[in-house]
Amino acid sequence: MRRSIGRNICVLLCVLALAAALFGCGARGGGQKAVSLSEGWYAAPADAVDEQTAAKGFVEGEALSIDQTCIENAAGGGYYYSNAFTCALDAGGGDRVLLRLYDSCGGERIWLNGKEVTPGGVVDVTEQIRKKGGNTLVMLCSGEIVSPGSKVTFEVRPEVMVEGVSTELDMETGKARLHVQVSNMTDENAEETLSLTLTSMDNNAAAAERTQAVTLPAGSSTQSVELDMPDVIEWGYENPYIYKVSVSLGSDSYSDYVGFKSVSVDGDGFYTVNGERTFIKCAEISLADALGGVRDILNYVKTSGFNAVCVADGVPTEAMLDYCDRLRLLVFYEAGGSGLASHISAVGFAGAPSFTATGGADAAALRGVEDGGLVRLALSYGSDARVDGQSLVDWYENVGAGVDFAAGEAERLAAAAEVSDMAALITRARESDVAGVIVAMGMTHAKASFVDVMPDSLNDLRFTLTADRTNLYSTDALNLRVGVSNFEVLDPKTYSVKISIVGEQGLVYSKVVEADLSGGHISVILDESIPLSGYAPGRYKAACELVSGGHPTCGELYFHVSDKAALPQISGTVYGAGLSEHQKALLAAQGATVADYTGAENGTVILGSGCADQALLEKATSAKKLILLAPQNFGFAGLPAEASEAPMPAVFAAENVYTSGLPYAGGYLTGAEYGDIFTGAAFYAQPQVPVVSGLGVQADGAARMAALCGVFETESGTVALCTLKTDAENPFTDALLLNLVSN
Repeated sequence: MRRSIGRNICVLLCVLALAAALFGCGARGGGQKAVSLSEGWYAAPADAVDEQTAAKGFVEGEALSIDQTCIENAAGGGYYYSNAFTCALDAGGGDRVLLRLYDSCGGERIWLNGKEVTPGGVVDVTEQIRKKGGNTLVMLCSGEIVSPGSKVTFEVRPEVMVEGVSTELDMETGKARLHVQVSNMTDENAEETLSLTLTSMDNNAAAAERTQAVTLPAGSSTQSVELDMPDVIEWGYENPYIYKVSVSLGSDSYSDYVGFKSVSVDGDGFYTVNGERTFIKCAEISLADALGGVRDILNYVKTSGFNAVCVADGVPTEAMLDYCDRLRLLVFYEAGGSGLASHISAVGFAGAPSFTATGGADAAALRGVEDGGLVRLALSYGSDARVDGQSLVDWYENVGAGVDFAAGEAERLAAAAEVSDMAALITRARESDVAGVIVAMGMTHAKASFVDVMPDSLNDLRFTLTADRTNLYSTDALNLRVGVSNFEVLDPKTYSVKISIVGEQGLVYSKVVEADLSGGHISVILDESIPLSGYAPGRYKAACELVSGGHPTCGELYFHVSDKAALPQISGTVYGAGLSEHQKALLAAQGATVADYTGAENGTVILGSGCADQALLEKATSAKKLILLAPQNFGFAGLPAEASEAPMPAVFAAENVYTSGLPYAGGYLTGAEYGDIFTGAAFYAQPQVPVVSGLGVQADGAARMAALCGVFETESGTVALCTLKTDAENPFTDALLLNLVSN
């Protein structure tokens, strides 16, 4: 029997490594059995000190503590780490002294007392260490993220010792086999007594125990012991239950924490955790983000509704794994990571396809996603650094936003816009019935809106409302697709769902559909083209609700309707190169004569996304009015701007002649509603007339104004730069292009 749900499958018993003090019980003669180097570390860039000097140890440079699991290696040349320590190790004639490196994050070269030793997770340094007195340990670590090791220990162990424990368990029968990894460092067989005890952590009572005689050959071997476990408590999301395992082998004692879990992937690519299909909700974090605050970030992740985490810039550290073991967050890592599988929380996987969306509702990016498997989701303009609220206020003033926000409110709105975009992208993924998502966005600083929005977006029972376009004319039709993502929540049967559309004038559409939820995790309940004839210009909300039986989340979608007759009229001749058929037709329909630009004409010149001729651009700079619809094609060479690589957590349309008549809500252009107009390209500049702008956040966290559309004054006239998508019909970009031509 067991106290949680699971199927008859084998379960890994994963080992949580203890602090060094747990290795070896009691010191003979009052000496130390272990030394932990948690303090006393100094770091110096590898290019600032020569190898011969570094190998001897140093006490200058950046002082580090155990709280600094890793540091960012921005220079890329690696770091030397030095630690001078004293010890009084109680080591008998046959004992070994072992160096254990946990969070070394590299550690490809090691020196002890000036002599280089072979690197590894466990290194025998019996001959190199001074068992009593002063010692110096130096490590060289490279990579983007490096570490002095939050856990570096020297342990005194006997010649016959326990190296680790793993297990398999039949949940139905309660039979467990514990596999004890043993090292016999003598030259002959050893006859010993092996004893194991599993202790329940809630009552400190022995859950199972066994003693047996074993014959240990020289070298490494595995000894298997079968235990009766009639009342197993699984390590699960609601109750991350762990046991203490105590092993006695001759003069050696070994203790660890262990937990029972099972993770498998079925033929459809879906994950099963402890016998139950589980939708994977994984947050991608960086070790650089977690410097000095890994627990805060992990708490933040779990509170936001995630059940898993992975690392973007390295491998999970021991400190991170230890805490996830207790917090019950699965830790995904690329299969092949050394030593990670010993943790309860660790799960190896083969990676996931990545989709970076220029807008939160980027439909095209996710059309090819197959059912099952994990998908990594990212925003091309998502912020990895904090946007200072005062910087946002200053930005609003610079772009002529005409709003009066306090710094805190501005910061909150920017974060909410970014989170809304990611939620829309998750909806697209859920619509494809994936087995899980990896959410890649900046988590250096907590976003209050993240905790508010993500739990609903990640909910196992939620609606998926999507539309091909969210900015339409009243002559168009809204292609609305409604699905229910039901991940083992509602019973598979038929439910009534009410779908409605509401605008400023009230209810304009209502329909009740019978939803058959017996077809799997995603059920499409409506796929309809809704004519918008008669819809007044404005913002609308499509909403869904289950009439009875449950309350799915995320039942809303917003879209905009515009009147094509309200588009501005223009006149005169427009010279173009690289224009799309839509752009030519739009200009002609609104009164302009469209001619090819050869480089000799003056007046109004438009270079579209189909033009990347630098020579033609140089000629066009003398035009009275030059409009570049894809300045990124030219790398911004010869233009009053430079390319932006900074993410933009907020995009705002200013109020001026160029945005007159454009459908935008409150000035914010969120990816959820305007994702189809973003290309992901932006530029640093301060145009005389900002049109569509963003606040870029550079790698160092500094805020810098960036733009997606702006107008500059030149000696010849004006130059307009626009990176937005204007090639296809869209009320926003149609009106913007016409305004750029006519003003």
